[in-house]
Amino acid sequence: MPLFAKNKPTKKIEFEGGWVELQYLSKGVKDEIASRLSSLYKGMDRATLERLKETDDVPDTMIDVVSVVQEVEYYKLSHAIKSWSEADVPITIESVKELDEKVFDKISAAVNEMNELSKQDKKN
Repeated sequence: MPLFAKNKPTKKIEFEGGWVELQYLSKGVKDEIASRLSSLYKGMDRATLERLKETDDVPDTMIDVVSVVQEVEYYKLSHAIKSWSEADVPITIESVKELDEKVFDKISAAVNEMNELSKQDKKN
């Protein structure tokens, strides 16, 4: 097993007009993602959390959630993309935001699949 996530095998995704090479996310990036997402619930009382499970109505305290989740997704992809066919464009959060929606969704799905816990990891 490689010492660093960046040394694991990569995955190349091709689409019309280009490609991306994806790398596994490091523990630090995964921890940052978990931290950003868990902070969404900070300060919410139990009643609000329970109401979220029971209804499609979004409480006022959750209005900013969508933008935070989107920022986390941009952060994740900017770290998962090792290289892409647009060699003259640096891989940053801002450039990831400029991706075509279908391409973005395809890359995101591949990154999620690559970084999913194995059945053995889930048991532990």
